[in-house]
Amino acid sequence: MVSFAVPGTLYLQEGVGGVRVELAPGPAGEEAFQAGDRIEVAGFPDVRSGIGAISWAIARKIGDGEAPLPQRIQPSEILRLNEVNTRQAQVARPGSYDGCLIRCRGRVEAVNGSAAGTVLTLVEEGTAFTATLLEPGGAETKTIIPGSEVEVTGVVNALRKGPGDGEILRGSIWLSQIELLLRSAADIRVVRLPPWWTPFRLSAAAIAAGAVALAAIAWVTTLRREVSRQTARALAEESARFKDSLDYEITLRERNRLAANLHDTILQTVTGLGYQLQVCEAEDARAGRAQSGRLGVARRMVGHAVEQLRGTVWALHTPPVGNNSLPIALEERLARLQEGFDTPVSVRFIGHERPLSETVAANLVLVAQEAVANALKHAAARTIEVTVGFDDPAAVRLVIRDDGRGFDMAGRAGPAEGHFGIEGMFDRVQALGGTCTVQSSPGQGTTVTAMVPVSAGEGHLPDHRAHLVGVGRRREGQT
Repeated sequence: MVSFAVPGTLYLQEGVGGVRVELAPGPAGEEAFQAGDRIEVAGFPDVRSGIGAISWAIARKIGDGEAPLPQRIQPSEILRLNEVNTRQAQVARPGSYDGCLIRCRGRVEAVNGSAAGTVLTLVEEGTAFTATLLEPGGAETKTIIPGSEVEVTGVVNALRKGPGDGEILRGSIWLSQIELLLRSAADIRVVRLPPWWTPFRLSAAAIAAGAVALAAIAWVTTLRREVSRQTARALAEESARFKDSLDYEITLRERNRLAANLHDTILQTVTGLGYQLQVCEAEDARAGRAQSGRLGVARRMVGHAVEQLRGTVWALHTPPVGNNSLPIALEERLARLQEGFDTPVSVRFIGHERPLSETVAANLVLVAQEAVANALKHAAARTIEVTVGFDDPAAVRLVIRDDGRGFDMAGRAGPAEGHFGIEGMFDRVQALGGTCTVQSSPGQGTTVTAMVPVSAGEGHLPDHRAHLVGVGRRREGQT
C-alpha cells in the first residue's frame, strides 16, 4: 500500500513495516502513484540503509484502497524501543517504524529552509527530531511561531550510526535520529500557540528593563546633581541676602550712633553759640548800643547751621522706610528734602505696587535721596522727576531725572576729592544684586537709573530695628 509518493520515490507500508522504493529512470518509473494505491514492485534489494529498500525498481498498480492510517507514536519511543532491542541483539518489536507513517507531537524550536524544503526542528521529552516538508516554498509553515506545540504526520526516515561511533553509517542497526517526511502542509496542525513570554520576548523585556533601569539611575544621578547645585545656589543666595540684611542692620546702628554723637556734641555746641549771640544782641539793645547788623547776621548763620545739623541728625536717625510702604516713605523723604528749595520734585509710580523687603525699600529711598539732593544743590534744575516702576515682575526700577546743567561723567569728582555720592549709590544697588547707571553731559541734565531684584535683601535677622528707631525718636524729642 502506497503511504507516500514523490517523483522517483515511493514509500510502501503494510502493518508496522515499511519499505522505500527507488524507481528506475525511464517510462517505467514515470507512472503516477498516490497514497492508497496497491502496487506490485520488482527491483533489487538494498540493505545499505539498514532497512528493506528496493532500488532500480519498476512498479505497477494492481488495485485501489484506503491510504494507510498513521500510527500514533513519539520519536523518543521509537528510539527507546530500538535501543533496547539492539543491545539485546534482537529485532525491534513490533518494528523499527522506518518507512512507516506515524503521527506525533512536539514543540517547535526553529523553522528553517533547505534545498529539500522547509525543516521544522521539534523537541519532545528532551528528544529532538526534524520534520521536513518536501513541498517547495512551504509558505504555510512561515506562520508557525517557534514555541508552538504542533502535531505532525509523516513517514519515518531513521538515521543510523555504528555502536559507539558518532558517525552515521549505512548498514547499522543503531538508530541515532528520527526525521519525518511530511506529505503536505496539511500534515502540520498547531495544537497550542506559544505563551506570550517567549525566550526572545523575555530577553527583549529584560534588555528594555535594563535600559529603563540605567535611564532611571542616570536620571536620579542627574537629579541629585541638579538638586545639589540648586541647593548650593539657594544657600549662596540666602547667605548673600543675610549679609545684605546684616550690612543694613550695621549701617542703621552706625547712623544712629553718628546721629547721637552729632546731637550731643556739635549740635549742642552750635545751639549754645546761637543762644549766646542772641543774648549779646539783647544786651546791646537794652544798653542802647548801636548795632552794626553783623551780630544779627552771625546769629542767623548760626541758626541756619543749627537747622542743617538738625536735618542731618534727623536723616541719620530716622529709618528711610520705617513702617511705611516705599511710595509713602519716598514721598515723605523727598518732601522734607525739598524744603528751602524752589525746584519742584514730582514722584510718579508705574504698575501695581508689590511688597518689598525693608533692605530694598530703604536703599532705594537713600539712592533717590542722594540723587535728588545732588540735583537740588548742584544742578540748578528747573524740574526733578522721580519714577518708580513696578511693571517688571522680577525687579523694581527707580529713575531720577533732572533738566539741570549736567556734568562730564569722565571728569567728575570722586572719592579722591572727597565726593562719595555717586559711588555710594553704585555700592548700594550692587550690594542688592542690581544695576545702577548715571547718564549726564554738560547742559543736558542728569538721569540716574537703578534696577534692583524684588527678591533681594530677604535674609532673616533678629528684629532690633524697632528698639533702635524708638531710641532715635526719644533723642530727637529731647532736642
